[in-house]
Amino acid sequence: MIKLSELTPNQINYANIGLMIISAFLAFLLPFELFLFSYAVLGPLHYLTEIGWLHKKIIILKENTIL
Repeated sequence: MIKLSELTPNQINYANIGLMIISAFLAFLLPFELFLFSYAVLGPLHYLTEIGWLHKKIIILKENTIL
């Protein structure tokens, strides 16, 4: 398996371009089904990955309270 740390920025850029082209093609063929998939699957996955990212951060409120 390829580790993300081993990829160069150009390889990541090319992978992102390829994924965008595939997404555009699928959206052209299956617009409603792709919307439902994005809403039902990718939305919650994004939320779950953001929760992990937020737990690694230190949040400081206005009263200098650290959470």
